[in-house]
Amino acid sequence: MKKFTAAALTTLLFTAVPTFANTDTNADKMTNETLLECANASNARNAIPEHRAVFRHYLMSERGYSFSQLSSTETEFKAQDNNDSEIEQFYQTQCKDVGEQLYRVGY
Repeated sequence: MKKFTAAALTTLLFTAVPTFANTDTNADKMTNETLLECANASNARNAIPEHRAVFRHYLMSERGYSFSQLSSTETEFKAQDNNDSEIEQFYQTQCKDVGEQLYRVGY
C-alpha cells in the first residue's frame, strides 16, 4: 500500500508541476491601463466571461489594485459612449489570448 501511495503521489507531482511552473504571461508586459481596458472590454457580449474575473484578479493580486478602484474604473468605462464593435475588436486583438493565459495559470 505504501508503494502505491508513493507512486500515486509521484504521478500527481509530475502532472501538476508543469501547470504551475510556467507562470510567465504576456500580462506581465502589459501596462496597468491596458489591463484595465481588457478587464472592462471583457464585458463585451462575445467575450469569454471568465476573462473579466481573471484580469481583475490579476490586477488586484499582482498590481496592487483594490476592488473599489476596479469598480470605479468600470463605472467610468460604462458611462462613456463606447463603440461596441471597437471594444470587441480590442478584446479580440489585445485581450483574449492574455486572458486565456491568465486563466490557465490560475488567476
